[in-house]
Amino acid sequence: MSGPAATLPIDALAATYWDAFLEANPLFATTLGDRRFDGRLPDPTPEGQAADRARLAATLAQADTLDAGDRNAMDGDDAIMLSTLREGLRADLAFIDSGMLAWNVDPLDGVPVHLLQAGEYQPAGNPAQAAALLERWRAMPAYTDAHAATL
Repeated sequence: MSGPAATLPIDALAATYWDAFLEANPLFATTLGDRRFDGRLPDPTPEGQAADRARLAATLAQADTLDAGDRNAMDGDDAIMLSTLREGLRADLAFIDSGMLAWNVDPLDGVPVHLLQAGEYQPAGNPAQAAALLERWRAMPAYTDAHAATL
């Protein structure tokens, strides 16, 4: 395959994965300069983790469907993107399945540090940005309690 139409399914799937990843990891999105999720925090609850896992598994199934086609018909860039996407999805699933969140009590790079650093990389230069920052800060006590409940 070649040309823009040939890469569209892989490009669209990768873009869908990336957008969902940033939505599930809003602090990381903010550090990258993506302002769409500035008022949010991750969902550390078992329900949140289950929803994230289901989304990742569904995306991996879609990637496997793309991969089930004739691999020889894919150009090199598409094959590399698909392989990279699948490995990323598997790593994300393995992280959730490992239960690592229940062991995440890291005083150097854990939840308290991430929350304290949010103001350093989240601008509040206009009213909308300030409102998003306040929304995130107001959510921090409940987020901390939800995270602590998973330990």
